[in-house]
Amino acid sequence: MTTNNSKLGSVLIPIANRMGVRMGLVEADEVTKFKSLLYRSLPCIEWMGITDQNGYGVMSVRDKTTRRIFVHRLAWIIANGTIDPSTPFVCHHCDNPLCCNPEHLFLGTHNDNMADMARKGRAAKGDKNGSRLYPERRERGPIHQKKIYDAALCCEQNPKAKLTNDQTREIIRLYQLGHSGQELAERFGCGRSNIYNIVCGCSWRRLPGRTDLSEPKKSRRAIPA
Repeated sequence: MTTNNSKLGSVLIPIANRMGVRMGLVEADEVTKFKSLLYRSLPCIEWMGITDQNGYGVMSVRDKTTRRIFVHRLAWIIANGTIDPSTPFVCHHCDNPLCCNPEHLFLGTHNDNMADMARKGRAAKGDKNGSRLYPERRERGPIHQKKIYDAALCCEQNPKAKLTNDQTREIIRLYQLGHSGQELAERFGCGRSNIYNIVCGCSWRRLPGRTDLSEPKKSRRAIPA
């Protein structure tokens, strides 16, 4: 639970770190600075300071180290004095990320926040999906199509393949006859790990006519050199 500190004008606020959530102290002068950067733009009370990449107001506070906090959370704590740990999210009724009007804020869980977003039609689906809003950010052109093409092809049909189907069958046959992975790697001009991946079925698993993989594929670490 978060409460106002006994020190006049200072406020305790939850601050997340690698160890979880701990209580941080917002000094009285920082609270005063916060209030000085609010602008009443009816019906909201908007933050005029810096924002994060999502448009939410943030400010730096001195708590052991300098940290950034969301100002709408600070606004809730100043007005209500507590944040219930069972509902740690401070959400907006007005959907204005700059708003610090306590009457426009409510507590909830992550699921409550996501449900509120979906109910208000702000979920990134359909035409609001990022791939449709920002198509220029998706890979396009011959390079992108080549990646899809390469992934769809297997064995020697893949233009990145360094072995043919016949060479791969020969590697499997010779390995079963007792030839070492190092010997086969030198003979076929590839790495020993490539040989082990082939005989384990980690690669070339869809080799036409392959019949040596009736059992589940094994880890290559279990195969002796």
